[in-house]
Amino acid sequence: MTSQTTAIVIWVYGALVLLGGVIGFLKAKSKPSLIAGGVSGAVLLASGWAVWTDKDFGVWVAVMLAIILMMFFAARFMKTKNVMPAGMMSGLSFAVLVALIVRVIQSGSTPW
Repeated sequence: MTSQTTAIVIWVYGALVLLGGVIGFLKAKSKPSLIAGGVSGAVLLASGWAVWTDKDFGVWVAVMLAIILMMFFAARFMKTKNVMPAGMMSGLSFAVLVALIVRVIQSGSTPW
């Protein structure tokens, strides 16, 4: 996977996380959803830009956020059994994580 493809994957993921936070706020008036989705989405969009400009740390930031979000939403899914949004977001986070790990292995990048 090229840097540009990786950046696009991260941008789409970041936009969906951001959108999810906004939807959580609009539907449930959840300020924590808005804040968490906004911050996570913004960090993912910035890490996508870092990857686009060939900065390897962007991939590692996205990997860490994907792990955190996957664990959070998987725990939420196990508790509520609701596919939307918890199941969908845990699955999406897992898919993005796998794609990013493949990218890291192919490029041989390290976090240091």
